Amino acid sequence: MGRLGYLLATVLVAVALTGGSAAAKDIEWCAEDPSFSLLGAHFRLTAQIGTPASAVTRIAYVVEVPVNAGDVAVSFPADDSLASITTVTVQRTGDAYTGDGSFRVRVGLTVNASEHAKVVVLLDGRSVDSDDFKGHTNKPLKFRFAVVP
Repeated sequence: MGRLGYLLATVLVAVALTGGSAAAKDIEWCAEDPSFSLLGAHFRLTAQIGTPASAVTRIAYVVEVPVNAGDVAVSFPADDSLASITTVTVQRTGDAYTGDGSFRVRVGLTVNASEHAKVVVLLDGRSVDSDDFKGHTNKPLKFRFAVVP
């Protein structure tokens, strides 16, 4: 009985160790990216990048908002160590918001990295339906979504 217990414990430890390393290969870190506030609406974009942070050299967002958006507040989490490589360019070139219903936001994202990896952008906030958009490092990713103020 002692040998069976020892064998079972060894198998459980081996399974636990190999299971953990396989899971870590998916998304190794998340860039805590910008939050936006405009026309009474609030939403956040978070890029999950499947490569070590040391491999990422630049994260660049281009966000197109309505031409009449007025002030657009962009903020980063206070503890974001990647904010120095993250840029956000806001373009007021989208269709004018009429004040009724929703308005469209278009986003272009490029993640420059020394390794080819998956990029998943999570959209969330009280003014949007949660969604995610998928692409790869070193290739532009473009998407759009509706925002309700």
